[in-house]
Parts: sequence; structure tokens; C-alpha cells
Amino acid sequence: MALVLFCLLQLGLPQAKAASQVDALARALEVLKAQPALTKGPALAADVSPEGHWTFVNPAGERFTSASPDELKRVVPTLAAEAAKPGVRLVLIVTEDAVFRQRQHLLSLPLAAERRTDLMIAVDNEAYPILRRGDRGKEQLAAEIRPSLLIELTERRLFDEAVWQLAHPLKRSQIRVLAVEPGGPEQVSASPRLDPQTKRALTDQVSPAGLEGALRSLARQTVLITARRDGDLLAFRPSSGLEHTRPLKDVLAAAEAADVNLVILQSTNPRQPGARSWWWGSISVGRLDDALGRDHLADFLNAIASPQGKLMVSAESDVAGRIRLSARPLKDESSPRTGIGDALSELASNIVGQVVVSGVEASLRDRVRETELDRRVVPWVPSLVQWVYAALLVLGLAGQGIASRWWARIWPPETRENYGGAFGYMAARGVRSVVYMVLFMPLVAMASAPIAAMRLLAGRAKDEPVPASVA
Repeated sequence: MALVLFCLLQLGLPQAKAASQVDALARALEVLKAQPALTKGPALAADVSPEGHWTFVNPAGERFTSASPDELKRVVPTLAAEAAKPGVRLVLIVTEDAVFRQRQHLLSLPLAAERRTDLMIAVDNEAYPILRRGDRGKEQLAAEIRPSLLIELTERRLFDEAVWQLAHPLKRSQIRVLAVEPGGPEQVSASPRLDPQTKRALTDQVSPAGLEGALRSLARQTVLITARRDGDLLAFRPSSGLEHTRPLKDVLAAAEAADVNLVILQSTNPRQPGARSWWWGSISVGRLDDALGRDHLADFLNAIASPQGKLMVSAESDVAGRIRLSARPLKDESSPRTGIGDALSELASNIVGQVVVSGVEASLRDRVRETELDRRVVPWVPSLVQWVYAALLVLGLAGQGIASRWWARIWPPETRENYGGAFGYMAARGVRSVVYMVLFMPLVAMASAPIAAMRLLAGRAKDEPVPASVA
């Protein structure tokens, strides 16, 4: 029996792979059609099989499958003849499978290597440019999420997680900026203090020893701190005196325990925002005000990086329910020499009172955990419990005629004569009604609703006229 099952699985495996390839190509084509900016010129969606056979599709749905170099030469004249004209660029959108599973075929594809081809990767409902770095044969690929923000194309699961995190909307009302200052309070309020004009949360000061406690009090919010990572320590430079350090693992553990999205803005000179500069007054983080006005994490990081240079984002697995994102300056000869971390820029920051960000590290709730929290109406109750309760509440309304009779036996209605005043009588009635609606009615809904339905059907059958017998 096991042998037969194994044979059936082997027979069905090629068909399953083929179906998966068709679905991936269809999704890439949908991405191409959904973005008008890509369809202004010639564009193709493409996927490759494990054997190296490429399938191309144009916006009209016409397909071309090539199995040899000679056939590859006929792709553009057949599906996108306009791309053969001088000065016309071709957009080629490939699937994630082509990038991650069949990368050797992608790197050896002549069409993708041509200078007049804009190579892109289809992810969910978006397409992102693919940039190549390094020598031929040892090329590294990265997706350009924003003009100043790239993601390494190394592992598909981590890439998908990073793209989702960067595209996830930021809740501005839940973004808090902490400044670690000696003499600051040990705790911060869970509710932010808002600027009267911008309505953004003001910077909160906290003592070095109170940082972990402050993170625990900011449950499920996004917290930004400015620090320099020295191995396993985070260093903070106050407005006066020596630097203070906190163990990185303790800070991350506090963020994890409170479900906090912790974003560490790294700087070689980690002055704390809001402190006093000897020249210009209050210390600020370069471009942070602009970044805090953005709607997504990708736009936030893009604003932090611009116009100094590009940031390369990488993702790594953390503890269950968490993901680590790192954004560091892209080391490239084409990058501006005055980029992030430049010594001259650092010197200027000391004068004008702006902290130069040299990189970003973030410990975030992962996609599964974040989606679960987004589904909740009551933040501390699991979404499944809330949806089940809502369903029972609706079902209970259908059977409330039956449930109310049961409830009257358990908690008989109040009588006016048993209460000295009208307020006490109305209060008792209100408590009884609330307990019935909130607890009892949903609790017995699985029994009361079917009984009410059966009685309704029985009553209709009883009221129906009996047909006269035929003599």
C-alpha cells in the first residue's frame, strides 16, 4: 500500500510543480497589468522551470516558451517587437521562484543581462527593480524597495517577511521616541504627550536604569531610541557627563515581553534627542521629523537614508513571533563619498546639534503576530476568541426568545416593591440585562438557537392548511 501511494505521489509531483509555475507566472502577469507605469512601454512577465526552460508572457496574454539559446533570441521579436527599436527599454518581471530557486538560470539569461532591460521581481501585488552587484558569476542581487532602500535577495522566507514589514502601515499615534538621560523618570506614560500643532508624540525622557521598565509600559507600541551598539551593549550619550550603557539582550527581552516594535537608530555619537547642544540648542536626529511623517516603515527608512546614500536591509530570524531587520549603508563605489557616517558630517552634527544615523536595527513583531494583533478589536484578547464570541452573540440573538425563558428561571426579574428607591431598582435591572446579554445569551446560543429554529418551523407547519382529500 505504501509503495502504491509513493508511486502516485511521484506521478503527481511533476504536475503539481507545473501548476505552481503557471500560478506564479500568472501572478507576475497580474502585477504587470496592475501597474500602468510598467505597461507604457514593452513589458514581459517570465518564469523558468528547473530544467531551464523559460516561459514569457506579454500583457496581451501571448506566451512563448524557449528551451534553447536560439529560441531565446526570438522572444522579443515575437512578444515585444517594439523593444527591438533603438532607445526603447524592456521591463522584464520575473517570479520569486526564478530569483530564489532557479537563480543560476536567471543569472545566465542574456535578456536579463542586457543594459536596456529593466529587471524586476514580482512580490504580492508589487514589482521591485532588481539591482546586480559584484563580478559576473559572483553577483549579488538586491530589490530596490525605495530609491534609497534595498533588500538583499538571499532567502525567500526572510525576503518576503522583510517586504511585508516595510510595506506594513505605521500607526503614528503608537510611535514613541525615548531619550535616555540620567535623572530622567523611571517610567513613562503609556499614553503619549502630543505636540499641539503636529499632533505627534513628544520625546519622552527615561533614566538608563528605567529603559527596560519603560519598554514594558509601552506594550504593543513602536519605540525609537538612539544608541551606539558596542558588541553586546547599547551606549547612550547624555547631554552632560559620561556615556551610559545597557545590555542589549535585556533591552531586546523587555521589548519582546511587551510586544514592542523596537527601532534602534545607530550613531557613532549617540546624543539623545531633546538634549541641549552647546551651539544650536536642542539636539535632534537627522531627518527624523520627516521620517515620522511617513506612512510605512519603508518610507521611514528611505527618509532616514536620503539624501546621504542607500541603505541595505537584511532580515534574520529571532525568537518566536519576532523578526530582526538591519539597515546599513551600502558599501559601493558609486555611493556618495559624503554618505552616512562620514567623519566630516559627524563633526558638523556636533556643531548644529543633529545626530547622524549610521544604521538602523529593529526588533519587530513578525508577520503572523502583527496580523493577529491587527485583527483584534480588544488588544489583549486573541482575535479567534473575539470572532467566536461575536458569532455566538449573533447566534444568541436568533435564540433569545428561548434563552430569556431559561434566564428568568436562573435570575428572576426584579420587582419594584423589593427596592426602596427607583435608582436601586433600575440599577439592578441594568445589571441583570447586561449579564444576560454579555454572558448568558452567547453562552447558551448553541442550544437556544437550534431550539428556536425548530419551534419556528414546527409552528409554520402547524399553521399550514391541510389539503382536502380527493374523493
